[in-house]
Amino acid sequence: MSEETVVIPFGQHAKKMYLSPNDSIFTNMDKLANSNVGYATLLDQAFKLIMNEEFDRIIVFSDFQTYSHPMAINDKNYTFEKYNS
Repeated sequence: MSEETVVIPFGQHAKKMYLSPNDSIFTNMDKLANSNVGYATLLDQAFKLIMNEEFDRIIVFSDFQTYSHPMAINDKNYTFEKYNS
């Protein structure tokens, strides 16, 4: 893991976190487990956090069940396409 790695746990909300490569995997796991982002899988919330940033690569870990916020005007595909443009 790079010093510049950004990790964004997402659920009902998303939260940008910076994990240390010097910490143990268990310490970093505890930080993610205590991120308090809720229990949904609203992927659009993560992309909204990074909308004005540029990354070399984005890796999404999920159980392949991702959704957009039910009250959102834009769905996750729109949010990703907007980020990708």
